Amino acid sequence: MKLYWDKLPFYVKFPLVARDVWDAREMGLIADEIAPLVGLKPRTVHHYIAEMGGIRPQAWKNPTRVLSYQERWRIKELLTDGHSMRSIAAQLGRAPSTISRELKRGGYRTTPRQYRPNLAQQITFLARRRPKPFKILTNPMLLSVVQGWLDEKYSPEQIVGRLQRLFPDEVGMRVSHETIYRTIYLQARGGSNEISGP
Repeated sequence: MKLYWDKLPFYVKFPLVARDVWDAREMGLIADEIAPLVGLKPRTVHHYIAEMGGIRPQAWKNPTRVLSYQERWRIKELLTDGHSMRSIAAQLGRAPSTISRELKRGGYRTTPRQYRPNLAQQITFLARRRPKPFKILTNPMLLSVVQGWLDEKYSPEQIVGRLQRLFPDEVGMRVSHETIYRTIYLQARGGSNEISGP
């Protein structure tokens, strides 16, 4: 499957635009009002907000460990200038193994022209974004407890606190209030009032 930079969603190519979308949303604006402010179509903004579960995505916990788009292009420039992997690693302040993995990810085989920073960026994004099932839906006991408390009109924050008090030593019974909100939001979009497992 061929991957192209122009096929990447706007929030991967332009993270500052995505940040502006969430900033505007937090000020109470709706998607139709946000779109002209950030230069996007209303449909694109609607789709993006829905895809994110209606909640601003969390930033990477350790973003410095991931190569930036600019670093990928710098690698391409240095390869073209004839630098070795170790030399590139030293100039970017990265481990040689990081550069080696990056070159494999970007399709590098024998010549600098074969390294494609756009391809590496998209592969990294897709790997990070791969579908991960919500913890609530994969744990029947947690699902039952959370659904029961939601039926009793507890808020997600109250549920998180109760889980911590009642199951202090069980990691499988821990969940964040964001996960509960996302699960509720996605279920509501499916037309059901109850959280359902796989």
